[in-house]
Amino acid sequence: MSLALIDITESSLAKRHFFSLPEVIYKDDTNYCRPFSGSLSSSICPDSFGRRQRILVVLENGQSVGRVVASISAQMPHLGTLGFFESLNRKDAVQMLLNEAIRWLLESGAQRIIGPMDSDTWHNYRMNLGPFGTPPFLMEPYNPPYYPALWENCGFKVSESYYSKKLNDVGPVLQALEPIYRKTLSEGYTLRPINTRQFDKELRLIYDLSKLIFADNPFFSPISYDVFVIMYREFRWLIDDDLVWFALAPNGQHIGFLFCMRNFFDAIKSMKGKRSLFSLLTFVLKRRFCDSINFKTIGVLPEHRSHRIASTLMYQAYRRIWDKGYRKANLCLIREDNYSGNLDREKGEIMRRYALYEWTEQHPLR
Repeated sequence: MSLALIDITESSLAKRHFFSLPEVIYKDDTNYCRPFSGSLSSSICPDSFGRRQRILVVLENGQSVGRVVASISAQMPHLGTLGFFESLNRKDAVQMLLNEAIRWLLESGAQRIIGPMDSDTWHNYRMNLGPFGTPPFLMEPYNPPYYPALWENCGFKVSESYYSKKLNDVGPVLQALEPIYRKTLSEGYTLRPINTRQFDKELRLIYDLSKLIFADNPFFSPISYDVFVIMYREFRWLIDDDLVWFALAPNGQHIGFLFCMRNFFDAIKSMKGKRSLFSLLTFVLKRRFCDSINFKTIGVLPEHRSHRIASTLMYQAYRRIWDKGYRKANLCLIREDNYSGNLDREKGEIMRRYALYEWTEQHPLR
């Protein structure tokens, strides 16, 4: 059986196989959550890449067995990314796929190659290393357990490590953070919830803050506001007014934010990637079984971090979810050694680990 590597711009059939491959890989996986129709198409070719992309699929006897998108951003021309990766457990197919993607990235000027990363750190990135015994949380990176070995076989090594924590009782954390919260407010700092009635204005504020807060993060690159809006407006209907908070300095300047959302994973999964009336009704019925909150993103401007604003924001959110009757929380996708890993005051436990891989030049292309 022969393998064929095709750029989907050259074949409409290959394009269909590219988009349908996850349905083959996750066919019997009860933890797989289908993305909404059209969401992949809208994020796979952001304007910042233009033609600096190759979208590849490996076919065997007319059936897809692997796919990847190789990209170089105009903002970071030295960095190549490999994203939207999916594959059957086939070393030969993945080697053909990644070798060609790496070769093209090197020829296009990339000096470093990382992945999995769907274009940039604003989109989905990191590989899930497990354990895989419990269901994912909403918006968690998800992949079969055999993916890490496939990448490592092609010369990739872990560049950055991450983890998520679960907290089964937010009560003790509330007690531990309350003195910090009161001290920060006594210094003139204030907090306010998001105003979803002015959602676009609030999105712009989060976008502007994010560009400043996360500018020094590994592999960060800016994206246009138009791309950002497309990403986050999709989740407008999942946002609670009192689960997204802004921090303000004594002079009224916005200096940080915390983004939380209910862990509607099972409810979203039940929609099967559709937005029909029936799927929305299914969501409404399932969402009442949600029993935890995801702490997704927190950030504070560097010049204000010594005032423990992050702990203050966390206290406010913990208190709100307590008032709502929730006791469980997931602290999501924390980079190893990042300060946010202690915002549970060591009351939580690690539930999952992740990695961002980098290709090593010591491993020659085959």
